[in-house]
Amino acid sequence: MNLAFYISGHGLGHSVRSIEVIKALLRQRPGAELTVCTWAPDWIFSGSIPGVPVRRSKTDVGLIQLDNLRFDLRATLEELISIRAASKSLVENEAAFLREAGADAIVSDVPFLPLAAAERLGIPSVLFTNFTWDWIYSLYEGFGEVSAWIKSFYLKAALCLRLPFHGGMDALPNVKDVPLVARGSALTKSEARTGSGLPADRPVFVVSFTELNMTRAALERIAGLEDYLFACQEPLRIEAPNFFSASQDFTDLVRGADGVITKPGYSILAECIANETPMLYTDRGEFAEYPRLVEGIERYLKQAHIPSEELYLGNWGPYLNALLEAPEPPETTSTDGSEVAARRIVELIEG
Repeated sequence: MNLAFYISGHGLGHSVRSIEVIKALLRQRPGAELTVCTWAPDWIFSGSIPGVPVRRSKTDVGLIQLDNLRFDLRATLEELISIRAASKSLVENEAAFLREAGADAIVSDVPFLPLAAAERLGIPSVLFTNFTWDWIYSLYEGFGEVSAWIKSFYLKAALCLRLPFHGGMDALPNVKDVPLVARGSALTKSEARTGSGLPADRPVFVVSFTELNMTRAALERIAGLEDYLFACQEPLRIEAPNFFSASQDFTDLVRGADGVITKPGYSILAECIANETPMLYTDRGEFAEYPRLVEGIERYLKQAHIPSEELYLGNWGPYLNALLEAPEPPETTSTDGSEVAARRIVELIEG
């Protein structure tokens, strides 16, 4: 089996969940040849799937962000118009690569142009996602024409593996639902807490953002929360006495923590569910996926909400207290989606 796995570079979530499926594919078919095609940072893959080549390829745009919570819609639309103008040559380039590599099929999470390249070569394509970009863009004024153009590519998929918290996929062909794809720690809560060096005498929260631009006054308010400790990882750096930079495995860190402070995203939600870790979540602007993710948070996690204004002001105390006192979630869900998705991909390719 020779497979090209296309992964969007928008955020880290597409890469995180795709890596889990790639690992499952290699477990199920140890001799498989896989190539990752992406514009996501190389470091995400190097330590997770060693030996799998990563080829630089940008075949979607995502949403260009001003910061962790705000989008630059004008710049996004301009880049979409540019990629549309170059789409013929981009598809030809991908088709040439797939032909030379001897690819049997492609998987896409969730770039759209490679689906046309696969169609051109007569090889099957699998769409693996919980949303499509045309659905995301449909909220925004001026995106109608380009959204319809993008949707025409997604309709070419031979199989659509639909993840939980999904939207915009009802009209796609051959849709098969798969469970949550998530990274779960192999450690108990106690083992993860001890192994991550987290103290037992006060609550510890993982702050999961790539950046938080906060004023000195806001940092002083957070520093005043002496009963709490906050862990973050690169590239986020916050200078406050009750913050520390954690180098431990992120999944184990989440498992051992008392909660995660974040914006809703598929992979951090999945990680919190798999590790039974509460979430303090904030809003993230006008984004079609957001209500679906919040629904998942409310169903499967002990949770509380902090408005983004309060987050940036450093007024975290009352919301952290609310999180610690929140009730247990009403439901649980399966987290073996990587194995299920891999099995579906193998079945499609091998018949």
